[in-house]
Amino acid sequence: MTVRSALIFGKDEADAIRASTEHADFDVIPIIVGREVTGYFERDSKRATNIEVNDLISDGTSLIDLVDIFQQRKFSFVLSHQFVSGYIQFRPESRTSEVDVLRAVGSSSKWMRRS
Repeated sequence: MTVRSALIFGKDEADAIRASTEHADFDVIPIIVGREVTGYFERDSKRATNIEVNDLISDGTSLIDLVDIFQQRKFSFVLSHQFVSGYIQFRPESRTSEVDVLRAVGSSSKWMRRS
């Protein structure tokens, strides 16, 4: 998960397009107006979209559920206490091991809770 403070973002659609050009390794650039994440720009579709409920997952989402979510979509914004706290994406070409992912998720969220 990329925490909110580390996100590359735009202040509006034009700024998000510029950020997307400057950071070619990011497929999605959030649009943050004030303190609110209001939308995002997707490089593949070349369009900005307002955030909808389907773009969000809870910070309490289990890893098993996350696998199911990634079968439907490539990314989600992480919602924590009614606030977008970060961004998570599926990147099959990534060289990061599953162990590294579990460590990162476990250290930065509630995803490693025991049932």
